Amino acid sequence: FNIIDPEEIKSINGKHSLDFLDTMISGDGTGLGTMKTISGTLRRAIHQSQQQQSTLTRQHSHDSSASTLSANVLGMELRGLYVIYNERSTRSKHIAVSNLNLNLKEGSVTTILGRNGAGKTTTISVLTGQMPPTSGSVTIYGHRIPEDFGRARRLLGYCPQYNTLFSNLTIREHLMFFAELKGLLTDEAAIQRDVDEILQNMGLWSLQHQRAKHLSGGLKRRLCVALAFVGGR
Repeated sequence: FNIIDPEEIKSINGKHSLDFLDTMISGDGTGLGTMKTISGTLRRAIHQSQQQQSTLTRQHSHDSSASTLSANVLGMELRGLYVIYNERSTRSKHIAVSNLNLNLKEGSVTTILGRNGAGKTTTISVLTGQMPPTSGSVTIYGHRIPEDFGRARRLLGYCPQYNTLFSNLTIREHLMFFAELKGLLTDEAAIQRDVDEILQNMGLWSLQHQRAKHLSGGLKRRLCVALAFVGGR
């Protein structure tokens, strides 16, 4: 599962929008204020007709038979999720998330819409292990959060609203580092293939040896999206 934080789509909209984003956005194409949860990591974007549901699929490996991820496989499950700030403090208590129930399945794109303060970012913070839920249950492929987040973390890709880049690393070095950090692809050749494919899909191939400090703001955001997808299976 890969999570793109609310507002992130703003940085990659416009005439330079990537092909794979076309399969994720409907309506007027703005996608503002959304959270996107995409099953697996990006191998290729599949353009389907507007009447069909858009999905992203990923080959498990170059040696295995290609198969589309089943839309029935449950990846994330939220049951009765509550997040309450200042619950045990003298300050005013604030309920950020109230009794949220949600199933996120493979082969589908889930978008959460809400006004400022509705709890979108708080929900993402719980899913990514940045804060514990006050009550309720959250599981990622059967791993309970936060108790078993160490295992669940390897199955997630996350693109926050802020840049997570190292100034003196190149685009390719970033992708290699994050792929190895995720730990799902242990074979060096498999990592190289995955990085090559991400560079091509994200339109970053010709810039792969550019250091992050020399990239424009838009390209930095594009690289951050790529980091959320690299290193999966």
